[in-house]
Amino acid sequence: SRPPAASRRLPHDADGHVRCEQGMPLFAGRFRFMRPLAAGATARTIVCEDLFRPRDDDALMRAARAGEGAAASAHACVVLKVYGAAHFAIGEQESERLRRLNAADPLGVQRVVRQLGRFVLDGAYFVLVLPLLCPLPPPPAAPMALARVRSLAACALLGAAFVHATGLVHADLKPDNLMLELPPPPDGAGAGVGAGWWCGAPYERCTLIDFASACTPAEAAACCADGELVTLRYRPPELLYGRTAAPVSTAIDIWSLACALFELACGEPLFAARSVAQLALQIGALLGRPPPSYDRAARAALLARAVSGCEPTRPRAAVVLALCRRLLRGGHSRRAACELAQLSDLLASMLAYEPDERPSARAALLSPFVAALLPFGALAPFGGIADGLPAQQPASAPPPCAPGCAEGAMRAHAPAAERNPRGAGAGGELNEERASARGAKRARADEGDGCLLYTS
Repeated sequence: SRPPAASRRLPHDADGHVRCEQGMPLFAGRFRFMRPLAAGATARTIVCEDLFRPRDDDALMRAARAGEGAAASAHACVVLKVYGAAHFAIGEQESERLRRLNAADPLGVQRVVRQLGRFVLDGAYFVLVLPLLCPLPPPPAAPMALARVRSLAACALLGAAFVHATGLVHADLKPDNLMLELPPPPDGAGAGVGAGWWCGAPYERCTLIDFASACTPAEAAACCADGELVTLRYRPPELLYGRTAAPVSTAIDIWSLACALFELACGEPLFAARSVAQLALQIGALLGRPPPSYDRAARAALLARAVSGCEPTRPRAAVVLALCRRLLRGGHSRRAACELAQLSDLLASMLAYEPDERPSARAALLSPFVAALLPFGALAPFGGIADGLPAQQPASAPPPCAPGCAEGAMRAHAPAAERNPRGAGAGGELNEERASARGAKRARADEGDGCLLYTS
């Protein structure tokens, strides 16, 4: 049994959380307090030294980039997530969810945080032992390069697909819950010692954390009436309007992940709402009014006035164009118009009003924006067809571009006769001869190398 508050040995605040300070006793006889990390409503996270484990090379690199420098300890650093006495059961639930996910991934290759251990502190506080990771830049921040957005999108979708395959819903996907394995390099970092780390991709791999809200779809349906299952800015409309008749599915994570990816790419939230009415209005401004299937939702009448001035449900092409324009205003160059159109098309599909119309995490991996990083459809075709999407796209089909925002990119994919009218007609034969000569030269080079060439 847990001791009453008066008999606890460790100092605690009025909210029932442990008050961590320098010089306090070791946690569980092995973890030495270093510094606080973050404070939430249910738990506090702190960085500690694990006196039973030496620090490895990757951890030393992480400490150097995080600014710890020579003062870094020779012991491994871990994160202790200490749940308050009033939220002991939530800590137990998250531990059980992580145990279930980690058991399904014995090699630790999935993009889900590993649970290193757990214990009960002072008889009243549940503690999770987690690896030390690096947070993404907090908003407001400069727009992230599209190459990094693509890398993070692939990792987040892979992690979400794994979580959904185990029968769970994360239910709180947002940039704060996407952590980097290594922090990004400082501006202007060039070649030299460790150039493979600075210029490579290890720091662009993200991991899903914070499974305190993770649950099965049936458990999520029980919380749907309250609508407090997901952080407000990333809450899907079915939870916002209280569609209790519709089954809660993994599609709520797809909506939240789309909002998070837009925030990373643009440097500002997609929906910067502080109330339910503001969120409904901002969603309506982007997508239009909800479809008739929302008329019987629990809060439809309450939110009808907020979206009364919005236009009817907008077609997907209009949503793609609106997202692309916002990304351009966020600071991206028009030279990346085709990539922006691909990202906007992916986000528009994930932001559908109807949960059944959103792609699954596995299907989103086959989108042109993510497939430019790695051909997931070829390496893991998921039985040839993934949720109704073809595993392979026609080789001659150009990436989809939003109308009105990527004219230059669409002209780049136009036939040669359209791009260069002077080359058509009388001069067409000369162009064909040049093309055949280049093809023969490349074929001889490939034959001599004896390998396949992959060009980007």
